[in-house]
Amino acid sequence: MKSKYVKVCPKCGSTKIDNDFSNAAKLRFGIELDKKCDSCGYSALSFPEILEKDIKKFKDKIKCQA
Repeated sequence: MKSKYVKVCPKCGSTKIDNDFSNAAKLRFGIELDKKCDSCGYSALSFPEILEKDIKKFKDKIKCQA
């Protein structure tokens, strides 16, 4: 059985991550787009990837640090 990794937002723990198309210059010149969390709006060039089975543990850790 192969482990599945998913991108996760380091701010809220959501896995709903998409490309951020708000920077027209990056689109025009073909520069790598930032990623954006659909849940909280956090934006960065990359998001951490964790094992799908560890999502709950990751979210619990975020709540403890808040």
